Amino acid sequence: MNNNETIEDKEILYRRVKVHKPNIHFNDRRYERHKSGKIEVLPLAFYDGNREISVDRASKHNFDPSKTQRDKTDGIAKLITAKVRDIDIEDYKIDVKYDPDDMNDAHSIIVMIPDVDNQIPAENIDYPTQDLREDLARIANQLGWVIEPAF
Repeated sequence: MNNNETIEDKEILYRRVKVHKPNIHFNDRRYERHKSGKIEVLPLAFYDGNREISVDRASKHNFDPSKTQRDKTDGIAKLITAKVRDIDIEDYKIDVKYDPDDMNDAHSIIVMIPDVDNQIPAENIDYPTQDLREDLARIANQLGWVIEPAF
């Protein structure tokens, strides 16, 4: 596996969105079903609890989003690498890095890279930020679900 492989701007990314119980507290929801039936991706869908956000390269899964699911109830949101890289957050560049592992050759991560002029010490950087998660949710909602979460 070549971790140095470049991810092209046109590449499709899949983000697994775990299904949640209908009675889950609103602040813990990863998506919301509206009365119209539309399912909206919420920013929490992009929270991984660490300094990177996991996604899969669709091309490495032969564009089969079910390979990104861990459970058949999981939803799969779609992102485009260029749209992710175009996110504008002050003092940071947003990038997608290929990060395959033994279990998933498609695994990649969305990272926030401090600008060269950014004087914030690395240990004080609190990322990924809520702003990044909100922007990723906005992009996912524009592009639509590849697989909607099952209820």
